Amino acid sequence: GIYPTGSDGRPTGNVTVLDNVTALSKYPFIENGNVLTIALPENLISLADYCFQKCTSLQNISIPNKVTAISQYCFDGCTSLSKVTLSKSLTSIGQYAFQNCSNLYDIVIPNEIESLQINQYAFSGCSLDNEAVSKLASLCSGTIHSYAFANITSITEITASYVTNYYFSGCTNLKKATILNPLSSGNFGQYVFNNCSNLTTV
Repeated sequence: GIYPTGSDGRPTGNVTVLDNVTALSKYPFIENGNVLTIALPENLISLADYCFQKCTSLQNISIPNKVTAISQYCFDGCTSLSKVTLSKSLTSIGQYAFQNCSNLYDIVIPNEIESLQINQYAFSGCSLDNEAVSKLASLCSGTIHSYAFANITSITEITASYVTNYYFSGCTNLKKATILNPLSSGNFGQYVFNNCSNLTTV
């Protein structure tokens, strides 16, 4: 259900997944450096762990609207990935899902998403801007995990609803942070701003 494929039988170039595919396993794409773009079908429901891990030439991806979860390590190490459009029905982003996507700066977040569970290291090492990180962080309504936005050196000012351990650790260019509900949530973690060496205002 995936084409075109190269001489090794693996997807290559600008790839299309056929409409009858509703789930992707980890093996069709993992560590595939030949894939440039992937068109996913509207009927797709689930993405396996490690599904696109280290697809180092993948440039952009749009998650179909029936997908409710991006699994762990799903796009880990996709170093050319620059734009992601999230599913309207998304409820969770797994641990390490976009870790080390060092060129990921553009993430489209549909208005239909009201809350998100963002797991540890989900966006660690990305290049998201202030607005994207603030919007993602504001969607975390108490279900948050350590290091979720660690090592994002592209941000300078953020707003978040709740924060937990090492949440913005290593965000070395962060200068100002606004935390909306730290007392009512009872969840202002340890080392939230660890190694934020330019932070002047909280």
